Amino acid sequence: YLQEVTQKNMSLLEERGVMFLGPEEGDLACGEYGVGRLIEEEKAIEEIDVLLRRSTQLKGKKFLITAGGTREPIDPVRFVTNRSSGKMGKYLAEEALARGAEVIFLKAPMNVPPPVRSHLIEVETAQEMYQEALRVFPEVDVVVMAAAVSDFYPAEKVEEKISKKERKELTLTLLPTPDILAEMGKGKEKQFLVGFSAETDQALERAREKMRDKGLNMIVVNDISRKDIGFGSEFNQVTILHQDGGQRETPRAHKRLISRAIM
Repeated sequence: YLQEVTQKNMSLLEERGVMFLGPEEGDLACGEYGVGRLIEEEKAIEEIDVLLRRSTQLKGKKFLITAGGTREPIDPVRFVTNRSSGKMGKYLAEEALARGAEVIFLKAPMNVPPPVRSHLIEVETAQEMYQEALRVFPEVDVVVMAAAVSDFYPAEKVEEKISKKERKELTLTLLPTPDILAEMGKGKEKQFLVGFSAETDQALERAREKMRDKGLNMIVVNDISRKDIGFGSEFNQVTILHQDGGQRETPRAHKRLISRAIM
């Protein structure tokens, strides 16, 4: 793949409008390791989907999209986290890319691979996500905060593994994590802020309160008490609330279709 003649031929084909998917770096058929491995099928499907639906609707816009669930360490092997799979954030990023936007994808641990062609930033804790999100915030036009960021973190992180033999019981003191969207809402200029609200009761009332208190332009509400949608599922049903009072409810659908409704 790295041979000079191969690279020249590929460059010539690209000049004539041919698009290449991959290759990736990994174990090769010849037994060596390097660049030239066939792109994984799932990634190829994602890229083809983006190419087929490509538009210029969001060309010139830069998005920050977060995804996944943060982890707050208790000791070297245990942590506090949540059930977020990262799927919703990934589909939102793919939709923004398909519409011509540039995407910074800020991910906590998630169960699915990140979208191709995005600028990837990986973090683990809420504090790390806070720092990275605020760092890139001035350069983006839209923030979509789809990550499930921990509300609390252990006040003390033990450097060595906690042994059950040495402790008959364990009490965790939890402290609140910084509120990323609230901080952005205070300092936003041109940015359009989109939040997510996962609730079990009084969902719309609480979401409107969050939107008002944090200075959001839009908030997406989903009912996490339902077992057929939400965390871990490929499906969701949401209500989209706008700052001006507008409201739209989607039917239960695949998260990829929900992402199109949100975008």
